[in-house]
Amino acid sequence: MEEEKKTGKAVKSVAVRSPYDCMPLLKMYAKKKVEHFGILCIDADYSVISKKVIAIGSERECHFQPRDVFFEVCRKKATAVIIFHNHPSATELFPSEDDMHLTACIQNGMEILGIQLLDHIIIGKDGYFSFAEHKILKDVRKRYKDTERQKMVAEGCRK
Repeated sequence: MEEEKKTGKAVKSVAVRSPYDCMPLLKMYAKKKVEHFGILCIDADYSVISKKVIAIGSERECHFQPRDVFFEVCRKKATAVIIFHNHPSATELFPSEDDMHLTACIQNGMEILGIQLLDHIIIGKDGYFSFAEHKILKDVRKRYKDTERQKMVAEGCRK
C-alpha cells in the first residue's frame, strides 16, 4: 500500500472483509481534534492499495470538492472505495444529515465511474459507525437521489 504522506510511515496492505478490518488503518483519527475526511482505495482483491486524507477541517465540519475524491480513486485505479471521517468533538457516532447526504453524493459519482462504494465509516472516541454494517447505503441513496440538496455535487461537499 502507498505510504501515508503526512506520517511517512508505510502501512501494510490490509484485506477488507468487514469495517472492522479497516480499523487498524483508521483508529488514529479517533484522537484527532479536527475533522479529517479521507478514502481507502481498494483493488479487485479487496486489498487496501492507498489511504489518503482528502480534507482537514474544523471541530465540526470539513470542506472539499467531490472531484478530489473521484480524482484520487481514479488515479489509483481502484475498483472500490471506503470513505471515512472522524467526529472529533462528539461521542455520538450516528451519522448527521450532512453525513447522509455526503454519502449519497459520493455514491452517485462512484456509480457513474463504475467504482463501488463499499462503506462510509465514522470514527469516534468510543468506536466507529459503519453505513454498511447498518445496511443504510442503499437507503441513503434513495433518500437523496433527486432532492434539492443534490446541487451540492456541483458546489462541493460540505460536512
